[in-house]
Amino acid sequence: MAAVIMTDADWQDYLNKTPRAIRAVSLLTDQWQSVLVDNPLFISMISIADLVYANRLAVNEVQPNVEWPLDTYAHRQQFRRHYARYLTPDSNTWLKRED
Repeated sequence: MAAVIMTDADWQDYLNKTPRAIRAVSLLTDQWQSVLVDNPLFISMISIADLVYANRLAVNEVQPNVEWPLDTYAHRQQFRRHYARYLTPDSNTWLKRED
């Protein structure tokens, strides 16, 4: 996965703790359950946008003390197994890609 520079919107979301940032940080810190608790009537699914933004935060070392190894196929498959029930079909396919 190539390093991506944070945009102004990325920084603004992170600093303002928007839902987008909260979702990404919860993935980075393996706290996805905290997103689920916020709305117990609706299971929040992990989208490609969540994965891409979390990757930007990790690669640019914005969120301290996290490892976000989705740069290899093996790492992506491990992540897929861990979060299988919360992945959208598109994000599941995105994680299966080989590059």
